[in-house]
Parts: sequence; C-alpha cells; structure tokens
Amino acid sequence: MTPHNLSRELQRALRWQCQQVFGGTHHTHWFEGLLTKLRRVDSTQASRSVFGNSTIARHAAHVLFCLHVMNTDPDRPPESVDWGLSWGDVQIDDETWADLLHLLTAEADRLETLVGTLQTGPLSTDRLLLIINQLTHAAYHAGAIAQILKYETYLNQDVAEGVQEAKVLI
Repeated sequence: MTPHNLSRELQRALRWQCQQVFGGTHHTHWFEGLLTKLRRVDSTQASRSVFGNSTIARHAAHVLFCLHVMNTDPDRPPESVDWGLSWGDVQIDDETWADLLHLLTAEADRLETLVGTLQTGPLSTDRLLLIINQLTHAAYHAGAIAQILKYETYLNQDVAEGVQEAKVLI
C-alpha cells in the first residue's frame, strides 16, 4: 500500500485515543477506559461466567493477546495468527489477575509508545489501520466488560430485592 505522511495532528490524535481507550476520560468520567475499568474488578468477579462462557478475564486476556501480537510483529499478516488461542480458558486467582493486568498495562503502554515514536513522514496504510483497529478493538471490549458489570449489578439488585420481598411475606 502507498505510504502516507503522518501529520503531527494525527499523531497527537492517536496518542490521545490510546489514553482514552485504556485510561478513560478522567476529567469528565463519561467513559472509563479498559484498564481503569479492569482495576476495579477483583479476581473472583473477573472469573465469573456471564452469558454462558464469557468472563471479564477472558475479554482481558483476549485484548492482551491481540495487543501483544501487534506490538511484537506489526508486519505479521493477520491470517498467520491462530486467533482462537486468544479465547482460551483463563483460570484466575489474585496473583494471576494482577499479572494479567500488569501485562495488559505494559502492552497498552507499548502501543502508546509506538504511536508516540512514529515519525512524521511516510507511514503505510496497513500500519495505520492496524493501530486504529487495535484501539477500536480494545474500546469494544471495554464496552463489553461494562455490560457484564452492569448485568451483574442488576442481577445482584434483583436478588437483594427478592430477598426483601420474601422477608415481607414471611
């Protein structure tokens, strides 16, 4: 593909997007980034299966896998990666959860560093799309995790309300 010139404005926008996707908008609190959201979750909550087989830990491990592949070899053709490995079973205890968060933070930092070190000048369309796709992908999983957390909150409220109703009837 034809290389494009990366403007300073585009570089700033991509770095800002990295910070938003992983850290969130701290000044307005309208969006918690992926890492901010995950740091509020403990290993028990991360391991709990919701909607069948989906867990917060599986989402986090999947994003980690994808970021690691891109950060390690950004020129690797996507079809050469066994993406099924990214959705493997994740057994989480406190130590494993802390390690997963540490590794995910490191990969997010690597992506932001990559964006920050891109020189203005030629940049392949493929490389630019890969960066944008990773940011979009991580944002999607932040949203999926938000929905899991929201579902758990409603489920817990329904159980609590059911217990209160039962006490009234007794």
